[in-house]
Amino acid sequence: MDPVSNIIVNSIWYNSHGYPLPGSERSKIEQYSDILDPLSLLRVEVHSLKGLMELAAFADPQLSVAACALENLCSAKCDIATMLPSSSAERFEKHPFHEASMAAGHPLPLQLGELHQQLLLMLVERNKLLSLMTEAQTSGAVLRIDDVESILEVVSSRSSWAPAPALVQAPKLCVQALSAVSNQRSCYEKRRSWFRSMLEDILKEYATQHFWEPKYTLDFICGVEESKRAPPKFHTCYHVNFMATCELRSQKMLFFAEFWLKDEPKPSFCCTLPYPYAGKSIVLVPSKNYS
Repeated sequence: MDPVSNIIVNSIWYNSHGYPLPGSERSKIEQYSDILDPLSLLRVEVHSLKGLMELAAFADPQLSVAACALENLCSAKCDIATMLPSSSAERFEKHPFHEASMAAGHPLPLQLGELHQQLLLMLVERNKLLSLMTEAQTSGAVLRIDDVESILEVVSSRSSWAPAPALVQAPKLCVQALSAVSNQRSCYEKRRSWFRSMLEDILKEYATQHFWEPKYTLDFICGVEESKRAPPKFHTCYHVNFMATCELRSQKMLFFAEFWLKDEPKPSFCCTLPYPYAGKSIVLVPSKNYS
């Protein structure tokens, strides 16, 4: 699978087979779907890349050098798993997928490694997963998570490793830690509310200017970045990627927006972006000149 699909599958698997909190504890946690810091997703991709580089070294010992591994990953489009024989666990002294999961810093490396080993063996289930990912990427439709979970459930049932504990107790924090978390959450909510308000206004303006298009509604923010292009005499300029929905289509639309904190040297605006770029973790800017 490509790196984005790999991260999605691992996340869905961990959400259902990792360490979910009891329902009584989960009900206390608000859902924070807006990503205001693109580095949070970038860190996930970096850890995933470390795992892929470790897997590449098992596929070819000459790829133990980072530069060679990266070059081979690019040429193979990161689908290193297909280069490993289905009997990889017997061929190597160490389990490639276990080692890759540990190199990626995953909290459940043995279970995750076993999952991918079984996916390598179970070609039908692997192709079903790839088909779901391809359908979501090419059509712009929402990925059917329930279908992914059902496939992973079948794969996990073949695992020789004991499943992870189903429930854990919510961690107990000291007074200082609770205060710090509360402050961070409050700061996030203020910034989130402000960014959403700005984007909703920009979307309204977009609807007025593009009256022939469907009317879009803000769904979630993918990333926020301060632009380095802002002249020193002006205030902060923000670049934002966000997803939007409309009643006439089932697909979500990826948007780019630019706006200024105040003293705007030019109007705020937004525009659509090609959907294949929705998997990126950095804030994307339109390739055309929009100055």
